[in-house]
Amino acid sequence: MANAGIPTSQAFPVRVERNGSFFGLYTYVEQQDGTWRDRHGLDDSVIYEVGGGRAFAFLAPNDANVSESLLRIRYEKDTFEYENDDELRTLIRVLNGLRGDALRNWIEDHVDVASVVNSLAASAVIQHQDWGFKNYRLAFTEHGKWTVIPTDFDLTLGRRWSMTQGATNDFVGVGGAFEHPGGPLLLPFWTDPYLSELVRVRIRVLTEQLLEPDSLQARIDALLGQITPDAEADRRAWPIYGANQDASYAASLIMSNYVHPQRARILNSFTRTGRVAAEPQPDLPAVEISAVKFPAPGDPTEYVELTNRSAGWVDLSGFEIDQLELVVPGGSVVAPGGRLVMVHEDWGSLAGAFDGALTGEYPEPLASSTAPLVLHSRGGVELDRLNQLRPGSKTELTGLPNRSALVSIVATDTLEPGYLQLLACSAAAGGTSNLNTDAKGQTIAGLAVVRFDAAGKACVFNESATHVVVDLQAYLAEAAVEDVADVRLVDTRTR
Repeated sequence: MANAGIPTSQAFPVRVERNGSFFGLYTYVEQQDGTWRDRHGLDDSVIYEVGGGRAFAFLAPNDANVSESLLRIRYEKDTFEYENDDELRTLIRVLNGLRGDALRNWIEDHVDVASVVNSLAASAVIQHQDWGFKNYRLAFTEHGKWTVIPTDFDLTLGRRWSMTQGATNDFVGVGGAFEHPGGPLLLPFWTDPYLSELVRVRIRVLTEQLLEPDSLQARIDALLGQITPDAEADRRAWPIYGANQDASYAASLIMSNYVHPQRARILNSFTRTGRVAAEPQPDLPAVEISAVKFPAPGDPTEYVELTNRSAGWVDLSGFEIDQLELVVPGGSVVAPGGRLVMVHEDWGSLAGAFDGALTGEYPEPLASSTAPLVLHSRGGVELDRLNQLRPGSKTELTGLPNRSALVSIVATDTLEPGYLQLLACSAAAGGTSNLNTDAKGQTIAGLAVVRFDAAGKACVFNESATHVVVDLQAYLAEAAVEDVADVRLVDTRTR
């Protein structure tokens, strides 16, 4: 689950000794406490443990109306216990009250769709069927969106509950519900045409990544070398349950009874029947940095928008823009022509923002990055770059000292409306312009006179992000032009 990009507790085997002698082989599982939340960026989220160990919870309609004490038996609150549960009650009411497109639209606006897609897809791949009414956390993030975090992974990779042996059942195999779990929040991700396609694409990608036989076998072999002596000592020290399996044989069942058959059925029969995306991801998808919103005076918000120009659905999970420490979150599957909007982590609520586009966040502000923004695929291949001049830049020009020149100036590949201004490099920009742009993607040219200083320098200022081209056309003869301070001769807007 961690390799899929899902917040997961650390877990590993621990050799326990008593008075210097071997006592047993145990499993350490990290508690999902404040340290865990801080590591996964969830320290400002309102988090509920669903089921909570005392009662199952189904997001049932009546749960929205029960008392606080009863609600928190079913949804045990981990954080912000002193606040009310109005957001949770609203979630339950809406999920049970809306249907069809209205429900999907609400989910797009108020649920972190990518993270839910990721959790469902990863759970299907590793066959985690023991959550949905327990064994997960509901989180209402600082960005005003709900997400789910599955937990309790002992019954995965082919191990399942048995009515006779319970969780200690040592049978390993493929089976049970694949499109799981359901319920008011998660069922639309299996049934809605748009949401379910996101899950189907992500399942295929994760199957190819997580159930890759050679890398998994190498990992199992490495772990076996570390754990086998203590596992054998534990078998001698304590009674066993089920079949008397040594560590090597038990590990071999993971590959023979689960990894190979699960990979085969997902990538073969399930792709043919439409339960999983039929086509693999393209090696070089046509994904571009389609927009960048830089912070401006009075408006500190910023974002980077990625658009899928491919003919098919593209899983952007793990794509990166290193300059911003931006990593696209798992589950970010984008339809043809669809967008993913990554905002700076200080952005407030994302509920209802960006017309239902998938969203994520990055830590480094645009202002701290002067290099081009370069988008890389999961494999590290460059897909696009944005190297326009940043807003408010001054670019130095060189000419003959103390001479005036006629130049052509061009703004091209503009990212937003703005203007260009030729000026002395020491002068403050603003007040006048030599060229105006009024839309994204424009190329506009003009002519202007520029004065080079005693060092032969002048500057061009760009108010918004754009590329700039300046060509020298001619030098003016001395005294051919009487230079005066700019004087506005007419402005019909003031009539």
